[in-house]
Amino acid sequence: MARLTNLTERGLVTQRELSDALIELSLEKGFSSVTIRDITDHLGVDRTTFYLHFKDKDELVLATQRRMFDELSSNFGKDSDPSRRLAVFFERIGSNRKTWMAMLKFEDYPRFEGRFAEYIGSTLTFQPLAPVGTENAARFPRSLVSRFIITTVRACALWWLDQAEPCPAEEIAEMTKALLLKGLM
Repeated sequence: MARLTNLTERGLVTQRELSDALIELSLEKGFSSVTIRDITDHLGVDRTTFYLHFKDKDELVLATQRRMFDELSSNFGKDSDPSRRLAVFFERIGSNRKTWMAMLKFEDYPRFEGRFAEYIGSTLTFQPLAPVGTENAARFPRSLVSRFIITTVRACALWWLDQAEPCPAEEIAEMTKALLLKGLM
């Protein structure tokens, strides 16, 4: 079936509704249990509507991730202070907790893993948080340090989003920074 191109405003709204339904249902019953029929039934639309927009559930997830990462990226501007970027990151994901919890949990599925790492690596650039002049900076390969930073940020974000009464974004950003710096020293 042909996918829609040159979407109208209504088509964009439909795609967002399909994404939102996927996220809600994934949090409710787990991603692997969600079917396309579940998504369309949840919205009260025909399955044809789904297939006009997406080939399958995986394509919907990838489009949802891309949209969410693009929206998050648009909030950063040119702020070069890594501590501030980390705080802004937590502020943004905290403003849409449910959606970001689903986004970060999608990383647990092999088809989608690495998307968050790619995003963190290319957009947020937390590398300057690492103590550049220490002996450890030369001891560890840059790729290992990058993986450590990305994994720590994701783990802190998941923990924070899962809290019933989370601390402020600035506080989790400081906790994350402390974990990163202590772990690299």
